[in-house]
Amino acid sequence: MPFGPPERALFETEAAELYEEIVAAGGLGVDDPRIVRGGNRQRAFGLLRELGLLTQSDDGGTWRAVDPATVQSQVVGP
Repeated sequence: MPFGPPERALFETEAAELYEEIVAAGGLGVDDPRIVRGGNRQRAFGLLRELGLLTQSDDGGTWRAVDPATVQSQVVGP
């Protein structure tokens, strides 16, 4: 999926902040109210997933941050 200015703005604001929170907490529960349907961070969460910056734990109960260096080749910026 091509990403344009709206996705970049979302990434630089809400998504980056959410990513940092997930890193600091060591993960985020799959049922966290911010990321479920209708949650205030649902779009940011979806973008992080599309970019490959989040992965589910083996038991499926937690979203964990992926090292950005491992997905850097997929994310191209000007």
